[in-house]
Amino acid sequence: MITKIEMKRKRLLLLSMAFVFYIAASTALSNPLSPAMKNQTNDYIQASLHQPEAPTLSKPFPESQYTPQSTPASDFDGTVGFFAKNLKTGQTIGYNQTLIFPTASTSKLAVALATYKYLYPYADAAAKNRYDEAIDRMMRISDNESFYELLDEIDARSCQPLSRLVTDLGLMQTKIHNSESFQQYQYSSVTTPYEMAALFERIYRDTFLDREKSETLKIALANTIFNDELPRFLPGTVMHKIGELDDILCDVGVVDDGESQILISIYTRTDQGSDYASDFIASLAARLYNDLRSGKPCC
Repeated sequence: MITKIEMKRKRLLLLSMAFVFYIAASTALSNPLSPAMKNQTNDYIQASLHQPEAPTLSKPFPESQYTPQSTPASDFDGTVGFFAKNLKTGQTIGYNQTLIFPTASTSKLAVALATYKYLYPYADAAAKNRYDEAIDRMMRISDNESFYELLDEIDARSCQPLSRLVTDLGLMQTKIHNSESFQQYQYSSVTTPYEMAALFERIYRDTFLDREKSETLKIALANTIFNDELPRFLPGTVMHKIGELDDILCDVGVVDDGESQILISIYTRTDQGSDYASDFIASLAARLYNDLRSGKPCC
């Protein structure tokens, strides 16, 4: 015999299901993304966040990938964009991947590439040694003094190395140390999650610099002192560069577990503080890694 309480529970369940289908249908009609991509990106956002007092429709995070102290929140308070790619299979996942963000210190990747590509070949031994040391400090400890020293040298060159770099890499929305960018965005360096991922992939695949310099960069990026974002829950070797500026926190890199190589680029903007954004990035990175490594169908 069905009790009144059981009948109420069934009614509530049916109403909840109807509400979920209504939201999904409304979103699909108003969103230019395909239904499959929309469902998936929503799943990544929700799975990277968790609200203890309410049930979630997203799949739970594998316990091996996070600790109770880092359990994510249910709704990211701010703006997020990300792009991830399995470098073996070519599978990708993206959300707001073409949204423009300030680069913060991820612009140091561009300065390192420009220095090695356009300054280094014409430098004497002493200058080359100085470049090597400055780039190593930028990659390992995100040293700002080294960054500005190289920027001064770059600015003194008539060939405009940073503009040339962006053009040679085919980056359409990225601007580095650019006055027009400052006028438009109030930041002199901007990029998108997708374009910074593309830049990092060129480093990883040794397709922009010679192999020796690419390996030099990768060794430094794998030995950075910053381990709270992408590397926090990821196995193997993580080569990455973080950036933090004002309300921006971002991280871009490649995780190599010995079998799969997953490229991940995440940019966030929030007024909730860097710890909040850091927890989100770490959790989202683990979810993206797991999904792309497992070969799940994706966009």
